Amino acid sequence: MDTRNRSKTVSSSKKRLGERMLVAEKEETIVGINGIISERNSGKGGSSPE
Repeated sequence: MDTRNRSKTVSSSKKRLGERMLVAEKEETIVGINGIISERNSGKGGSSPE
């Protein structure tokens, strides 16, 4: 019973770490896209359709 609980804790902590990595990747992607959009907008001189 004790070993089962321990393995469950390990797998859940690994899962949590994986989710955290995914969130970090998503945030980096969003920041990158925002940077590209702001660069394009400044390059157009603020005459973007958005």
